[in-house]
Amino acid sequence: MTNDDIYNPLARAWSMGQVDKLALTLFLACAVPFLMHALPFAGAQDLGQRWLPIYYAPLVAVICFRPHVSLLACAIAPWLNHAIFGMPAASMASVLTLQLLCFNAALLLLKRFTDIRGWLVLPAYLATLPVSIWALNRPVTEAGALCFRAMPGLLFMIFLAEILYRYRKGGIR
Repeated sequence: MTNDDIYNPLARAWSMGQVDKLALTLFLACAVPFLMHALPFAGAQDLGQRWLPIYYAPLVAVICFRPHVSLLACAIAPWLNHAIFGMPAASMASVLTLQLLCFNAALLLLKRFTDIRGWLVLPAYLATLPVSIWALNRPVTEAGALCFRAMPGLLFMIFLAEILYRYRKGGIR
């Protein structure tokens, strides 16, 4: 076995146009949260907690691209946001990375057994709640509050997933 045989599958995977898709996903994962946080808001909670903007790009990647693009985007996006914009804080970036990876894994698992439909966003997000509660060191009784607080973002992600699913079914890849 030569070194070319070891690196060939990796090179083949990335030579099939996946680098540009990862770059697009990472751009969206940085730009959307930045723009969301740049909006003026005078509420008790941050817009990011309500609208979940960092979840949009991995959702698009799960539906439109290969799994490794979405998994890499989930692992890199919070840290790239932290490095470029200083948000989220380093402690929250690790929690967001864990949440995004769980969300992505749940979506990929659901995608394997059924077509991605908009409503599958809800069980995928619910699968991240135990991880969120554990990582944030919050009581289990706050799970309902976390879901209720994120309802606008969940509804938007359901709508976005449904639109992307219909568009993808038309033949993009």
